Amino acid sequence: MNNMMCPACGTATLVTETIFDQEIERCSSCAGSWFDEHELNQLISDQNPDVDQHDLREHLGSPVGTSQRHCHRCEIPLHTFQLLKNFPVEIDCCPSCDGVWIDHHEAEQVRHSIELHSALQRIHQKVTWKSWLFQLLLQVPVEYNVKAKSFPWMTVSLLVLNIVLFLPSLLAPELANWLYENFAVFVPVENSNQLLWSVVTCQFLHGGLMHLLGNMYFLWIIGDNIEDVLGPWRYLGLYLLTGLAGIGLEVIIALASGTQMSLVGASAAIAGLFGMYMIWFRHAKLSYLFVLYQARLNVFWFFAIWLGLNIFGLLTSDGNVAYWAHIGGFVAGLLVGLGLRRWVLDRQPLLRMLQTPAVPLKQ
Repeated sequence: MNNMMCPACGTATLVTETIFDQEIERCSSCAGSWFDEHELNQLISDQNPDVDQHDLREHLGSPVGTSQRHCHRCEIPLHTFQLLKNFPVEIDCCPSCDGVWIDHHEAEQVRHSIELHSALQRIHQKVTWKSWLFQLLLQVPVEYNVKAKSFPWMTVSLLVLNIVLFLPSLLAPELANWLYENFAVFVPVENSNQLLWSVVTCQFLHGGLMHLLGNMYFLWIIGDNIEDVLGPWRYLGLYLLTGLAGIGLEVIIALASGTQMSLVGASAAIAGLFGMYMIWFRHAKLSYLFVLYQARLNVFWFFAIWLGLNIFGLLTSDGNVAYWAHIGGFVAGLLVGLGLRRWVLDRQPLLRMLQTPAVPLKQ
């Protein structure tokens, strides 16, 4: 076939290519592509096996106006639309033949438009009286984030283990005391051998029911997303590592200050998850209850408030809460999140697209 005029370049550089058993026109200069509407719908459906047949027209956002580009077949101006509602990527459509022009940098967003549509719906959910009542009664946030693709079996395993190890506190006090004496961290350190394992085992013991429930709730809403991007075993390793960093910091400061203390709880490890979550899921929202007003906060502001409360508690409390462990775990999580950010985003195109500055995610 002879070269055709590229709508973007305005030069005769559009040639026919076969991609996924479909013939499309692609520009050999700018790498943009021209699709017939049914070809594009089929390509998107093939990228999403759970969808029988995608109809791009049903999901297009607001019309932006008339493009300066022209259809190379009908020779009329293309109309510009947002790819999705609440998503600013624009594509050009022919009002006559329904062909679609996609610039090279738009291809990834178009291929993943179904996932983007679902993700934006979840992120943009509004607070409701049910979420308000839930948070008022339980004093825990509601999460607005993308749905994990895989079942978080490691997170569930951690939940079950923590709950099972807490049951002796309710049913068998003697066994609970034995677990506490042998697997909690104590400062000053009387048994250095015990410290070698207790800095890990103490992360699975809790001092009270509310301590357990609070930690397990945050593990559930945060852990599934982190496990989804890391895989179960990497996730477990970093969970324990950031927990160890937080507990280690608490022990070092207690030893340096001559403080007597015992240490149990998953808070340091979960604070580590907070740090990773803030770096990799910066589009997510968590609700915060200001007296009776429920606000959806970006994760940065939510965890900034959480960190501020921990620093305030550190300066004013009597030492009953391991604030240094929280802060240390959180900082360790931030460092891990920054160190692995490129690795994670390279493997998670949806997260990468949601992190682009061009995406104005609503509060």
